[in-house]
Amino acid sequence: MVRFFFGDFFQTYEPAIITAMNKISAALLAILFLFLLVTAFWQFQRVQSLEEEVRLLSENAKAPALHVIMGNMQTYLHKLSYAVENEQKNLTDFYLHELEELSTDIIQQIPIYDGFPVGDLVSVMLLPVLEETEEALEENDWDLINERSSAVIQACNNCHSSTDHGFIKITGRAGQNPFNQNFSTP
Repeated sequence: MVRFFFGDFFQTYEPAIITAMNKISAALLAILFLFLLVTAFWQFQRVQSLEEEVRLLSENAKAPALHVIMGNMQTYLHKLSYAVENEQKNLTDFYLHELEELSTDIIQQIPIYDGFPVGDLVSVMLLPVLEETEEALEENDWDLINERSSAVIQACNNCHSSTDHGFIKITGRAGQNPFNQNFSTP
C-alpha cells in the first residue's frame, strides 16, 4: 500500500490502482504530446504559407503595372517635346533622364508582358535613342535634338507595333500646351 498526502489527510491506494493511474497518465501525456506535435506542424505549415504569400505580394508591389510606367513615359515625352521646342536645356535633360529611369524600371521589373520581351525591346529600341538625344544635348545641337526626340517617339511606336499594341500611337506635342507648366527658356 502507498500513502499520498492530500491536504490535511492521507489517502491510501493499492499498487494496482497506482499502476493503472500511471498508465492513464502516460497515455494522456502521449495524447498531449501528439496534439502538440500536430499543432506545431500545422503552425509551421501555416507560417510557410503566409511567408510565401508575403513574398508574392512584395514582388508584385515592387513592380508597378506597365501601363502606369508607360503613362508616365508618355507624359515625360510630351513635356520633352515642349522643352525641345523652346530649347530649354535643363528641362530637356531632366525629361530625358526621367525617360531613361522609367525605361530601366521596365527592363528590370517587367521584362516580359503578355508574352512579349518588353524589357529587351526597351533596351534595344528606346534606350539607344535616348542616349543619342542626350549626346546631342551635350553638343547643344538643337536641330539634332529635335530630330532625336522625334526618333524617340518613333521608337515608342515601333515597340508598340512589335508587341501587337500598334493601335497606341504616340505623337509629338499638341498645338497648345495642355500642361500648367512654362517651358520657355528663362
